[in-house]
Amino acid sequence: FIAGVTNPMFESHEAWWDLLCTLDLPNGRGTVVTAEEKRIEKERAAGRAVEKHHPGESAHDAHDAQFLARVQSGIEGKLGEEWTKVMFQA
Repeated sequence: FIAGVTNPMFESHEAWWDLLCTLDLPNGRGTVVTAEEKRIEKERAAGRAVEKHHPGESAHDAHDAQFLARVQSGIEGKLGEEWTKVMFQA
């Protein structure tokens, strides 16, 4: 399940998402981060040793990653805000 939100609060609550795609549409940029990557980033910033978890990747994870890679490619290709919005509509 993929949902798009504009509330920046989601970025600070990794329990609410598995994969976060942050889009900076005016500048044509975006970033994709997993909850695991965000957890590691926070722990490193706090100066703690980081132990990486290795949960099994599901077919959904692979499809989500492919979808977000396609969105990222469209953004980099300057396909525009409307195209990006359509990609997230069901």
